[in-house]
Amino acid sequence: MKFIAIIPARYASTRFPGKPLADMNGKPMIQRVYEQVKKCVDKVFVATDDERIVEAVKALGLELFADEAVSSATVTAVKMPEGITDADFRGTT
Repeated sequence: MKFIAIIPARYASTRFPGKPLADMNGKPMIQRVYEQVKKCVDKVFVATDDERIVEAVKALGLELFADEAVSSATVTAVKMPEGITDADFRGTT
């Protein structure tokens, strides 16, 4: 059995806007979270609806699921499994 994790990444938080891109000792928070989660599962995706996070995730080479048609990263994360296929796991251990 293979496992995936979906990290919802919102830019427009009311308490800490831009939190996923906040610098944490030279790396954006989303990268640090991704690296830790990757230790536990076969495949990790960052789900977002924000173009700034999309660009950062692409630049870092992380797996991305973005859907501009939905209103939040959490809704995107809920929708995402509909599009996952066995092909998404090729090359995983």
